[in-house]
Amino acid sequence: MGQFSAMFNGLARSLSVKKGKISRNCGGREAADAMMKDAKKNDLILKSSGIVSADGSNNFAAVFSKRGKKGINQDCYIVWEEFGCQKDMMFCGIFDGHGPWGHFVAKMVREAMPSSLLCNWQETLAQTSIDTDFDITVDKKLDRFNMWKHSYLKTCAAVDQELEQHPGIDSFYSGTTALTIVRQMIIDIFMELATNVTCEDLELLFLIDVKLTCSLEHMSYLAYVYFAVQLIKNLRYSPNFYWTDVFQGDLIVLANVGDSRAVLATTSDDGNLVPVQLTVDFKPNLPQEAERIMQCKGRVFCLEDEPGVHRVWPPYEETLGLAMSRAFGDYCVKDFGLISVPEVTQWNITSRDHFVVLATDGVWDVLSNQEAVQIVASSPDRSKAAKCLVDSAVRAWKRKRRGIATDDISAICLFFHTPPLSQQIHPVSLPI
Repeated sequence: MGQFSAMFNGLARSLSVKKGKISRNCGGREAADAMMKDAKKNDLILKSSGIVSADGSNNFAAVFSKRGKKGINQDCYIVWEEFGCQKDMMFCGIFDGHGPWGHFVAKMVREAMPSSLLCNWQETLAQTSIDTDFDITVDKKLDRFNMWKHSYLKTCAAVDQELEQHPGIDSFYSGTTALTIVRQMIIDIFMELATNVTCEDLELLFLIDVKLTCSLEHMSYLAYVYFAVQLIKNLRYSPNFYWTDVFQGDLIVLANVGDSRAVLATTSDDGNLVPVQLTVDFKPNLPQEAERIMQCKGRVFCLEDEPGVHRVWPPYEETLGLAMSRAFGDYCVKDFGLISVPEVTQWNITSRDHFVVLATDGVWDVLSNQEAVQIVASSPDRSKAAKCLVDSAVRAWKRKRRGIATDDISAICLFFHTPPLSQQIHPVSLPI
């Protein structure tokens, strides 16, 4: 028990430092907002072109954005290292605004989503950790992924409602897409907790400190208590239980509203770098999207001067078409099939997976998935990988879309592992 107590005393000291001036009486959303402000002060949040990499972290993210030829840049993004004061978590998001107020809408969603998600995840975690009837071996509804999914669904609904009621932003004819990702890693203390600590140790810890599970400030502590409780139950009642039933390895959870795209770069069996598309581009002509729109009395069609560009239209107007089927804002067509419900998916990261690219549709309109991962992998400097991708997309746009104004183009490249990329993968040469 002495070794275990020392381990948690260290954790408690770490948390007390990270909490800073957050009040014990602070509400969940206010506490999350305070954490975000603290992260900004410590340079753990990136909102302009550049890189972020905290000390001791394997995460490395490069970001770049380039304004198109249509006016102000309506793309924006965020990278938050140590999301919610947790070394094992990272949040990335990219937002593509459109319409007269699109840049304001995109920035508002960027500011609101991380804190709201953090608050909802805390609440879900707290409810699960004190639910004595929950058993992870039989009830999969609130496993790690489903807790994030539940939190994302709640968050997106709340953010869209908040946007609609915002007194300073007119989002009736303006909106934004949102593609976000949370990376949750398994850190050493989890492994020690899962493999070396006895059931009696965990029970004693839980009995002493159970009240802390109701305090939404204790983010990391709450996560440890949750997993500790599950281990107690399963070690006691299931002799065939293994800690890997709870800890599934490093995980990324993606939530997509709109037509931005996430593409993973992984190594195939033959040693080549290959792309895996992790999200769906939500265009109005997708069968399930078109069906929902038409059931809501909306229409889907292309204008004569825009062949191949399907849009959502209200029943009786042809001046307000939207080229995606999911978005925040755009209340002019919200009653006619446009939704802000995210598709939430997951990917368990392995040693074969090298990086993930999050990019707005300006990239994918002119570059294939394979071309994009090849460009990033071939970048001699990881810190410039996102810039290389965006610059390549701009050149491809000028070559393939002559006479069409260049769109705003933005990308985030999140690398998973510390070793140099060139030592681990074999990119396939492609003409760009």
